[in-house]
Amino acid sequence: MTKSPTHYKEKTNKSITEYFKKSKSDWFEIVDNDVKKWDNTKVDEFWKLIRLHKIDKNDFDFSYFIFPTFDTNSQYSKEKYSHLNQKKINLTFWETNLNKEFNKHVNFNNSIFEGKVDFDEVIFGSVDFDSVKFNDVVCFNNLTFNEIVNFNYSTFNKTTYFKDCKFHSSANFRQNEFFNDTIFMSSYFGGEVYFNDIVFHEKIYYLFSGFDKEVRFNDVTFEKETMMNSTGFFNGASFSNVKFSRTHETTIEDLVSLDVSKITRKEYDAYSELNYDYFEKVSRHSSYPNKDSTEPLLNYYKKIIENKIDNNLKGLSELSEFRLKKILNYIHNNDYQIHVFNLKFTNINFPKLFTFRRINLTKCDFHKSDLNDIQFKECDWGNEKRIIFDYENRDFHESESIYRQIKKNYESNKNWELSGMAYISEMEMRRKRLWKEKDLFQWLIYSFYGHFGGYNQDFKKPIISIAVTIFIFSFFYYFIDYDIIKALQRGTKGALPYISIDTEKPFKGYWLILKNIELILGGTFLSFFILALRKRFKQ
Repeated sequence: MTKSPTHYKEKTNKSITEYFKKSKSDWFEIVDNDVKKWDNTKVDEFWKLIRLHKIDKNDFDFSYFIFPTFDTNSQYSKEKYSHLNQKKINLTFWETNLNKEFNKHVNFNNSIFEGKVDFDEVIFGSVDFDSVKFNDVVCFNNLTFNEIVNFNYSTFNKTTYFKDCKFHSSANFRQNEFFNDTIFMSSYFGGEVYFNDIVFHEKIYYLFSGFDKEVRFNDVTFEKETMMNSTGFFNGASFSNVKFSRTHETTIEDLVSLDVSKITRKEYDAYSELNYDYFEKVSRHSSYPNKDSTEPLLNYYKKIIENKIDNNLKGLSELSEFRLKKILNYIHNNDYQIHVFNLKFTNINFPKLFTFRRINLTKCDFHKSDLNDIQFKECDWGNEKRIIFDYENRDFHESESIYRQIKKNYESNKNWELSGMAYISEMEMRRKRLWKEKDLFQWLIYSFYGHFGGYNQDFKKPIISIAVTIFIFSFFYYFIDYDIIKALQRGTKGALPYISIDTEKPFKGYWLILKNIELILGGTFLSFFILALRKRFKQ
């Protein structure tokens, strides 16, 4: 048991509680760069009393408490606990770095963390951080949340990190404000995750993380740079009424993730450090990673595996170089593949600085969203002939509009090939819509246009159509004089009237009717061919 400081032996539980809830504003002074310099004696005393009156009594109700800094590197702590030989002496809820676990529900509701928060390698059951004010840097590092965790109505005033955390149940972030950079990195979410009514005032990064259940972003505002990189949404993610920054970049790219259950802890540590090294590499010299000039993560791994990068394996972990390369090979060959995730965007007005890069978009749903300004770079549309969304048959009119927006988007970027693929999809949706609306005449026109002309996007279809027309009509012309050669000549002449043949007046009587029908078809298919060829080589 932890011993109480002498001058607190006589204090009642009430006075202790008042002490915990009392303002700590006179425990620190502000020095350069808005840094708080704490009175280490008072800080050490606070944490001793927390251990004595709360932790030792298995009482984890910290509601309305006002906490000082978690940084307890005072001279007193260094001298008393130097025998522990710890890299970082952080004596807060526990005296050592062993068995740091809250074995029942923890309540931090309405608390204020006035100083730096540094939860490291702690195991939680269920925990509530509702209506909490975090007034300094927050570091949640290598935490395990075995049950539901709530961060509702809380504010984060300085940089916030969630690194190497495991959420085995639901995680709720509702009506939060993040006033500084926020980073979710190398973390695993096993339950449903809700980000509702949140404002990110500064940069927000989701890096190298995995979400097993659906993630919901509802009424979220991203005011600055936003990046979702190498993150897996394995049961989908929904973005509803989300506002992305119109003045700063937003990037969703390389949506991949690693199954951490298949590797050891040391391997995972090495993998995490390597990912962090990669992120530092691309963000160096810039406040925001310039991904247009940076290799994809998969290529970065591949270069290490193939010994094309010499200095990235030094100091990453205790693993041997051979073992590290083995895990990288495993990642590259098995789990680091581009997954097809269900991404639902509802009522989103995408700004010009929003970019999808190197992801498969076939399962994306852009319901009631504006795609005219969005940037699509190296994206996979799942079909070599046209762009296809899985949901396209849900509402033909809306799908037609979505494909039209994508077509205009690619046209404005002078990407004629993908613009043409989007145009084919737009026409297909129009054809299906006309059938559903029982407008059979127009449906027939668009069906003819698509089947024989490829909507002017495929010059092979008109050529095939002309060839088939010639052979079909040549079969009928054979019965004029039972001469195969002359039948083929008539068939070619009927489809392509500028061709000369050796028969004078090859069509007489009723055969002129058939010839004129062939002429109309041949002329139409030839027009389709010329228009498609022009479209293909348009600059």
